[in-house]
Amino acid sequence: MLEGPIQFCLSKIQHFSSVLNLGMNKLYEEILKCISNLDKLEILDISSNGFSGEIPSEVNNKISLSVVNIPFNLLSGRIPDSWAKIMDSHPGFSPGNPELCLISTESTNCRKGDRKSHTRAKILAGILAPVLLLQAFLLAAVYIL
Repeated sequence: MLEGPIQFCLSKIQHFSSVLNLGMNKLYEEILKCISNLDKLEILDISSNGFSGEIPSEVNNKISLSVVNIPFNLLSGRIPDSWAKIMDSHPGFSPGNPELCLISTESTNCRKGDRKSHTRAKILAGILAPVLLLQAFLLAAVYIL
């Protein structure tokens, strides 16, 4: 098990394969921007660590990346566009990051206010749905009688 911050640039690793699996360790601090320099990277797994902060925008340049597994860290902010596209095809690869914005990048810029409005909408839907259902049952009962 690896523990602590990553204090070296991963792009300087020689003989790098297409898979980087750092999952299930005790690594922390921010995700390094230099992972975007790993040209052959196809699968990235940093799950179940303590990585924090925003995902660097530099990772948008990773065209070869096909799987991103990031659950159970302390990530925040907006998921880069390229990762959002990957995660749309692999649901479940990002839970456990309560400050990470999972809202579609096409409809919002992931401001904190957007999250609040979505929460309000869910609460409102939770209140209105039972009321409308009750009203439908009452109308059906009146119609039957």
